[in-house]
Amino acid sequence: MKTTASDGYRLKVATLAESTTATTCSAIVARRFHLGIVPSGSFEEAVALVKCGVAKAALIPSAYPQVGKFFMDSELRLVRSFAAEIPALVLAAIPKGRPPFRQIFAHPATKPFWSLLNAPVVEVTSNDVAAASVDSKRVACITNAVAAKRAGLKILREFRPASPMSWNLFARATKLESAASPISFDPPTESTIAQPAASLELQPTT
Repeated sequence: MKTTASDGYRLKVATLAESTTATTCSAIVARRFHLGIVPSGSFEEAVALVKCGVAKAALIPSAYPQVGKFFMDSELRLVRSFAAEIPALVLAAIPKGRPPFRQIFAHPATKPFWSLLNAPVVEVTSNDVAAASVDSKRVACITNAVAAKRAGLKILREFRPASPMSWNLFARATKLESAASPISFDPPTESTIAQPAASLELQPTT
């Protein structure tokens, strides 16, 4: 059953985003599925906001290297897994920027691409922060194409085209067991786990 909060959103989720208008992959996916965004500086912070009741769930991509600890957290319950497309992941710099670069800013989720670079990588907290850190022609970033465009950067290389990624919604375990919970989080059955997002009632808005 679909549930809509009083502010019009299906659900408010904590996820990696500096603001509700952020261009992180997490924020883009949340808005596509009409989920309200509770901005978080990290996925760990997003989970903490769920545990203290500020957000009903945390939206975390399977590509996050530390996602395993959330699956194993006894205070959390996985309530949805679904596929949603993210923008292309790219190497970007200011228009006059050209390699070799002194350093490259990137979020840890993009680590599979770091071995393809010929410059030291500086870890940052999000794709938006990576794009915002490019302030000279001697530095570059790995970010998504939407964040690069908003920051006025030039795309130099595409590592991964726009394509689906697996996403996970984690809620407090106690909330799932409480009849007073205002939002229903029925875990998917075996027949729905591998189904597309539409079968989980997480259809993107148009």
